[in-house]
Amino acid sequence: MQGPRRDTRGIVDARELFARVRFRRRMPCSELQPYLEHYWLIDGQLDAPYTSHVVPHPSVNIVFERGFAQPEVAGVGLGLFSRVLDGRIRVAGVQFRPGGFRPFRAEPVSVWTGRHVRLDVPSSLVLDVEDEDERVAALDAFLLGSDPCPMPRRRWRWSWSNGSGTTGRSGGCRTSRGTAAWRCARCSGCSPTTSG
Repeated sequence: MQGPRRDTRGIVDARELFARVRFRRRMPCSELQPYLEHYWLIDGQLDAPYTSHVVPHPSVNIVFERGFAQPEVAGVGLGLFSRVLDGRIRVAGVQFRPGGFRPFRAEPVSVWTGRHVRLDVPSSLVLDVEDEDERVAALDAFLLGSDPCPMPRRRWRWSWSNGSGTTGRSGGCRTSRGTAAWRCARCSGCSPTTSG
């Protein structure tokens, strides 16, 4: 298993931030690795407010943050993200791989672009866990409890013949008989069809 990346891409003045808080990245359980880049954790105690700035990656994040009763889905950002940190800091974030958020939500990721939406679950599920390994396990449990649908390997656009010499085109997923067509429909939203 490859570990999380160790660079500071996107974090503006990372050295200044890291002098104030403890920042680290952790890998999710193996079942979630196809969907997630990594988890990111921040803990600290600040005596004075500090404004952190991040140039967003082109990915969706779920963020559990002390001071907010519910975590938020942060869609792909359209500009510099800034947050004032003050007092006791605890943040646990989930950074999805490109395309990795789709198995957790039916709508296209584009509807989340530039949006921050609170989820209807308590942040305490993750933030009240003191031990770091147990906090990572709580993030794993939260996401696995969402029942992610495996990503289809490909979405095809097929030309086909109906046997009478007529040809047509079918968008989305087409599967041969005996395959899990329902999985295709549930994951990608296309109609499950079988080739004749």
